[in-house]
Amino acid sequence: NGQIEVLVGARAVADAAFADALRDVDVAVRLATDDGSAGFHGTCVQLAVSRIAIGDRPDRIYCCGPVGMMQAVAELARQEEIAAWFSLEERMACGIGVCRGCVKRDAEGKPLCVCTDGPVVPLHAVF
Repeated sequence: NGQIEVLVGARAVADAAFADALRDVDVAVRLATDDGSAGFHGTCVQLAVSRIAIGDRPDRIYCCGPVGMMQAVAELARQEEIAAWFSLEERMACGIGVCRGCVKRDAEGKPLCVCTDGPVVPLHAVF
C-alpha cells in the first residue's frame, strides 16, 4: 500500500518519546514496550515477527539501534527474504576513510569504513 510503518521499541512508555515525535509525520507508528506499558508487549523484533505472521510483510526494512537488535532484525530479514539496510553508528574522526577510526568488519571479516562505505549498508555487508 506504500504506507511507511515505523516500529519503535522502548523499555517502557516513559522511554518512548521518539515514537511521539514520529506521529507528526505521515507514517504509521507501532510501539513495542518491554514491560507492556504501551503498544505491543515485547521487543520491536517480536512485533515485526507478529506483523509478518498476520500477513503484514514489508517490502524492505531499514534498521537502526543497538547491535544485538540489528542482528536479530538481520536474521529475520534473511529468514523472510526481505531486503534490509542497516545504519551503523561509529565515531568518525576524519570522515574520509584515512584514519581508519570507524572501521568495522563486514560479513566476510574485511574492513568496512563506516564513514565512506556507510553509514547505511545492506544486510549482506555486515550481518
